[in-house]
Amino acid sequence: MRILKLPFLLIILCFYVGLIAQNTQLLPNKIYTLLKQKKIDSIIALIDTTHIPKVFLESQKELLKTHLIKFGKPKKLLAILEDEAGVKKRYALQIQFKKEKKNLNLLFNSRQKIERINITDFNETPFFQLKGYKGFSEVTDL
Repeated sequence: MRILKLPFLLIILCFYVGLIAQNTQLLPNKIYTLLKQKKIDSIIALIDTTHIPKVFLESQKELLKTHLIKFGKPKKLLAILEDEAGVKKRYALQIQFKKEKKNLNLLFNSRQKIERINITDFNETPFFQLKGYKGFSEVTDL
């Protein structure tokens, strides 16, 4: 009887770990779907507005619309890369647009709200940083 319990528990554990991995990417998948459907207002509604003026939200909305016009419709979600940043999570959605590949970068806070969203040039390693590099102040005399 004990021999049967161990494989059963391992199967349940693997299923649970898989379920957690899927749930961490629900929001990025949702944002990609909204982007593909051109529902920019729905994406903007996911932004944490605690310290953000309404003018900034409108500029973000217009910027996303401009990007969609410039790059064309999203054709395929190539990958979702995830990075822990303390209690926050960073995601890079690697997207094949009609005209070119781009990264849609997202930063979520602990309340599952977007703190930062931007589109950058395609990079297979968007979270890479040189070990020991402390930023711009390291190479200046200020």
